[in-house]
Amino acid sequence: MGAPVRRGQIFLSACARTGCNMGKKSKKTRIAERYAEVSEMFKSLPKNQFKLIEPQIKDEAFLKISLEDMREAINTGGYTDSYKNGAEQNGEKVSALLQAYNQTEKRYADL
Repeated sequence: MGAPVRRGQIFLSACARTGCNMGKKSKKTRIAERYAEVSEMFKSLPKNQFKLIEPQIKDEAFLKISLEDMREAINTGGYTDSYKNGAEQNGEKVSALLQAYNQTEKRYADL
């Protein structure tokens, strides 16, 4: 079985280096800002109760920002990847990034 031929491979390589946020804040900064935004909603909780929900707040912030970045990459790179197996077998398949997006979105919805 041959390696898949990926449309937008140059973009995806650049995305890996820059985090798909050329001209934007870093992913780490955006996650921290989202964490602070959501934490603010629960500021009235006693400290011991806040500690119980803090892991979910961290997960929410990470997943939300990751989904935004993946959505941007999918919109730029497309929903499908071309593949070629051998000399005569080729076609299109759902992109791996779109599959990862769908799985991440399900996890986000489960929070």
